[in-house]
Amino acid sequence: MEYLLTFPSTHIALKAEECLKRADLPFRLLPTPSKLVSGCGLSIGFREEVKDRILKTLKEGDITFRCYRRINNTFKPEDPY
Repeated sequence: MEYLLTFPSTHIALKAEECLKRADLPFRLLPTPSKLVSGCGLSIGFREEVKDRILKTLKEGDITFRCYRRINNTFKPEDPY
């Protein structure tokens, strides 16, 4: 996965999962890497080709998240959306 979204709570992560499933977008629900600060142990991973659609869908669903991009096997924060 090239991108990873983290969430402030498990409830919000599961809401995001439901939202993305309804939109029929490809993603994976993953454990949050321990090196990333998050209020939740679940993250959503996805590839760059669906990034804009995923972020737009979650913003329309009023879902709070933080986006990271994998660079050299390390996740770096993206600009806020």
